[in-house]
Amino acid sequence: MNKQEILEKIELRQSTIKDYLRCPKMFYFKHILGIKPSFRNQALIFGNVMHKMLELIHTGQWSLDVESEFDELAEYYENAEDVPVYWKSDRENELRKYRAKAVEMMDNYRDKAYNQNVLILYSETKFRVKIGGNWFTGTLDQVRRNIDGTIELVDFKTSRRKRKQAFLENDIQLNLYSYALKYGELLVGNKWVKPNILVDYATWYHLRNHQIRKRTTKNGSKGEEKGYPLLRTEKSIDDLRNFREEIKTVVIAMTKDWYYKNNNSCVFCSYKDECLNEIPENIIKKAKRKGVLNNEQLEAITAG
Repeated sequence: MNKQEILEKIELRQSTIKDYLRCPKMFYFKHILGIKPSFRNQALIFGNVMHKMLELIHTGQWSLDVESEFDELAEYYENAEDVPVYWKSDRENELRKYRAKAVEMMDNYRDKAYNQNVLILYSETKFRVKIGGNWFTGTLDQVRRNIDGTIELVDFKTSRRKRKQAFLENDIQLNLYSYALKYGELLVGNKWVKPNILVDYATWYHLRNHQIRKRTTKNGSKGEEKGYPLLRTEKSIDDLRNFREEIKTVVIAMTKDWYYKNNNSCVFCSYKDECLNEIPENIIKKAKRKGVLNNEQLEAITAG
């Protein structure tokens, strides 16, 4: 398969690029072969619901009833694809816990002056930008003008994972968003417009930091929010130019017809069954020693 044939099969989106960087083998199954995953993680449903509610409250529904809206949105996103959702325990119990988190997080989000006193320039807006002769597409979470006049690109995060400043500064997704705002086009209504914006801040907004601590620990006192939710970086023109060269190199790697290696991140991968059928026995045994495979899986693969 040559470069053009691969480009015709995949979309150059932030999610596609992240899939490749996370695990080229998973990228191969999902984007080149078009194999559907065996499951979707329950956290994905929660993330979709939270993003949609943020869009709603900033487009005229500031007093949105989060508790009642949650169930309707969760059902919608669960049934939006024919790939089953993996629930860690009873579905209703998991949704109940997520619903409580959503109410707490959204109430505290709306309580902050830095969210009340902003002008939302773009929310859940599609973009396209050409880099190295290829079109890249995606959807921006939010671009806001703060009360001090600064322009901030915001990417909302709902996972528990604590992200560090170094990862923020090198994040492919935020770099692509920032590049698109400066050099690309946004779909506003039914027209593509060129915003030509060099943002003052590119930001991860950790919504879980709006949760209340249930007990006192070394990280904080009971009754306090878990932390300040905004983690910011700045993007200069030189940063965007460096990103342009970086992403061109990544695309070259993505579009070579070569062996797509497995990065051994298999524990919760929804392509594990497809992937393991191609892994040599010595690699399987190594994975077993690390606890990636259980006995039943190991026996089934080695027997085949």
